[in-house]
Amino acid sequence: MKGLAAAVGTALRSGRFVSTWSVVFSFVLSFTVMAPSIDSDDVVPAVAAIAACWACFALGLVITGVIERAAGRSGVRVVVVVVGLLVLSACRPMLQDAWLQFFGASVSPIWQLPFRILTNLIVWSVSLGATAVLVVTSRSVSATNSTLRAVLFELDAASGRAAQFAERAHDTVAGIVVRLRSHVELLRVNPGDADSNARAVAEQIRSLSHHVADVATSDLRSIPVTCDSMVASPRANTTPLLRVPPAGVVAMLYLACMFPYAVRTASLPTILAACVIVIVGGRLVDVCSRRRRRSRRAPMPTAVYLSLSLLVGIGLSVVSAIPGASPATAMVPTAAYAALAGGAAAASGRLHALRVERQRLSRAIEAEQRASRAATTATRDALRAASEILHRDGQAACAVFALRHPHPTPVVVTELADVLDELIDRVAVIFEYEYPSVDTRSIENLVETWARVTPIRMAVSLSARAALDTHPLSARTAYEVVAEGLLNGAKHGDGGATVVTCDVTRTGAGPRLSVTIQTSGRLAPGAQLRPTSHIGHLGARLDPEADGATLEALIDLDDAIPAPVVVSPERLGEDGRTRP
Repeated sequence: MKGLAAAVGTALRSGRFVSTWSVVFSFVLSFTVMAPSIDSDDVVPAVAAIAACWACFALGLVITGVIERAAGRSGVRVVVVVVGLLVLSACRPMLQDAWLQFFGASVSPIWQLPFRILTNLIVWSVSLGATAVLVVTSRSVSATNSTLRAVLFELDAASGRAAQFAERAHDTVAGIVVRLRSHVELLRVNPGDADSNARAVAEQIRSLSHHVADVATSDLRSIPVTCDSMVASPRANTTPLLRVPPAGVVAMLYLACMFPYAVRTASLPTILAACVIVIVGGRLVDVCSRRRRRSRRAPMPTAVYLSLSLLVGIGLSVVSAIPGASPATAMVPTAAYAALAGGAAAASGRLHALRVERQRLSRAIEAEQRASRAATTATRDALRAASEILHRDGQAACAVFALRHPHPTPVVVTELADVLDELIDRVAVIFEYEYPSVDTRSIENLVETWARVTPIRMAVSLSARAALDTHPLSARTAYEVVAEGLLNGAKHGDGGATVVTCDVTRTGAGPRLSVTIQTSGRLAPGAQLRPTSHIGHLGARLDPEADGATLEALIDLDDAIPAPVVVSPERLGEDGRTRP
């Protein structure tokens, strides 16, 4: 019941409580269970009165919906909806009597008016509330899925760009290796002009190291990509169209909607017997259908549910027919109960299909984020390492050679060529090494990807940026927390901005990397991370707040990478090789 109450509260605050479906459902109720008792001589004027009464009631619903959507605050929306529905429900019996008198049909005795007002308040509150919960929930999950599809499309495009970026990086390194080998070969075949050739090699190394560094920091968004995303061609939906609804829903709706009809058409013993059948029969239907759903040998629990619901409806019709009700009157309970069961099963199937789609998209997004991160960051790290080798070791070797050998001999030139060949060999296989896979830029790329479809603000302090760039394991944990926080913000947010903050916090146990993701949109009471949540195992915690939620993690900084050792020219021997 807590979940149902929370769903009603969400629908009241949503600004979409009154919808087109509310008007459609009011039409059905107005001409069935909420219709007045009609004499055989008053059929035509009574139908005209019912139609006129429904038109006025529908107009009131439309006006309430317009005012609800115009209200800017959720509290005002709640007041507008509650007051509007109460006034419309309470005035409907008097409005119906006025139209019946206008068209010359008979009206109910005046002493029944308080009872009729009370039944209208109950029936319309329950029916329109249930309709609003279903519509708002379906709309919310559909909107979430649309956002997730857009994010998945962007991530799929990012993966495509990452693949093209990796291919371009490999081509760039291969071209650099070929060019450098040709220049080094000149040192061997033309030792007489070794001085100018060595300067040319040094210049080439400097220029190419800068080029590799520029490629490593290039923006992936400039790379055109065509991706055959699952968003463009979604897979076939294998989720059943019908599903067993929550326990007790059909029985509760039937009692609320049919009670006024039963009071007008049945005796007290018949009503009591019908209530027993609805409560006991509904409970048996729920238990049997769910037991069948848990059995491997029962592949169609919904068929069991609908069949047993039809039997309950038939039992109600039998109880109604025993006192002598007409066949048409006796068939109303069967039709009403079966229709409610079918509608509830269809609504439950629709919501379940949307939730299954959301889970599928969430898993696909997580996989795409990891794949994109691994591909892009590893490629950039490899390019940066290649640039460092050329800039640090290659230029150092050429500088030492020029300083120590103003008149080089062929032997010394050959030794320089051997050193440069060794460096070129390291560059040629640079993509075969493993490097720290996450840094500040990885998290920024992730946020930029999400920011294309949802508003995000990000703040990373200088100390946090340094920690992310020098602590790869901590940065990987931070990436996982941010990715999960952005995903949760898209799932449960209300369209407001998500705030991502990274900072270094001083604690009694030493400095910690603090990662916080603040999202808008109220969560269910007591919402927490799942016990099997990956980021929960990493130390993250979820704190629901009045207007949103905060996902926060304090991450240890205990895996620092030592600063790269730059080989000084003094550490190079006269032969140009590095000393041990």
